[in-house]
Amino acid sequence: MSEISQRKDSHIKLAGMSQVQGHDDRFNYEPLLGGFPSDWRSPSVFLGKKIEAPLWVSSMTGGSSKGKALNKVLATVASKFGLGMGLGSCRALLEDSKKFDDFNLRPILGDGLPFYANIGVAQVEALIQSQKLNSLGEMVEKLSCDGLVVHINPLQEYFQPGGDKVIRPALETLRELTESLKLSYVIKEVGQGMGPESLRSLIELNVDAIELAAHGGTNFTKLEGMRSETSSSEDFSKVGHTALEMIEILNTLSADNLDVIISGGVNNVLDAHFLKSRCGYNSVIGKASSLLFYAEKGESELSEYVEQWLRDYQLAVQFLKVKSEWN
Repeated sequence: MSEISQRKDSHIKLAGMSQVQGHDDRFNYEPLLGGFPSDWRSPSVFLGKKIEAPLWVSSMTGGSSKGKALNKVLATVASKFGLGMGLGSCRALLEDSKKFDDFNLRPILGDGLPFYANIGVAQVEALIQSQKLNSLGEMVEKLSCDGLVVHINPLQEYFQPGGDKVIRPALETLRELTESLKLSYVIKEVGQGMGPESLRSLIELNVDAIELAAHGGTNFTKLEGMRSETSSSEDFSKVGHTALEMIEILNTLSADNLDVIISGGVNNVLDAHFLKSRCGYNSVIGKASSLLFYAEKGESELSEYVEQWLRDYQLAVQFLKVKSEWN
């Protein structure tokens, strides 16, 4: 039996099971206007450096033996596809210089891609109090990073067993940090996003990028509550702001040279295409948990996942146009 004949028989067999339930009404499907993408690449500039595709390896893990191995897989694949990358929290490195190799990914990633260290705002506050803020700048330089991600996570710290409770508003800490250390800064939350006053304040601080880390993805308030079996964390984990809500807020604000990492609740390439189309700023899609899942399987599996995701994303860009009511 020929391949064509086999395919036709398969169509007959599966036709009755191929009815679709539900409808994604965010797009106009324009089958006459697109073409199959020949490549997954769509080069652009993000945080001052050329990247090959609008995908960012969001900050995840570091400081453990498992994290070290996973970071190297993530960096290897990021280098292969020309992606920017943020490290997981570098607190362990600040406390123990022997952890340097866990975070030393620039030799793997290469010099040409954006690469950012990461620290929590509670740790920044502690460094200010102990007059050791310069250690952050030294760490960024030693790792050959392009700048620093600061994650804002008061609810996570509150529910985390032994968590660090911030004493003053994070905005005050960020203002002192950015005035003291002239670095490139990316500010992110950890799964609940930020409201309009916080976003406006970050724009006034003139940070280089905001990562949405919006409600709908991995939620570290819920995660820590699960670890500590704290029932009220479930209630707090339900508050926050979606990626679309945050984009709509940012679109009403004016910021020069602001880049945006769209993350949190981006469940598939259609979400990614829709949200990126809606964002009025230079943007990429940040992914964390799904990349970590495949990184645990190995470099080959992660590479296959990333390439398929990028090809599917380009397919969406070619054939799906966001409806006018969303523009």
